[in-house]
Amino acid sequence: MVEMMKKKIASFRDLEVYQATYRACIEMVTKIIPTIPDLEKNDLKSQLRRSVKAIPRLIGSAPEG
Repeated sequence: MVEMMKKKIASFRDLEVYQATYRACIEMVTKIIPTIPDLEKNDLKSQLRRSVKAIPRLIGSAPEG
């Protein structure tokens, strides 16, 4: 088994879950959302942009504990 190196978490940006959701957000906004048909432009595209951006933002604003 590969031993994982332990890093000190100084910020929410150090969390793997934040990094993964941020990368997914970038991919959605740059690669997937632009392929949605223009018919869905106003509703679906806008809603998807807001929702994928909210995930890493909510992780970053979660209370510490």
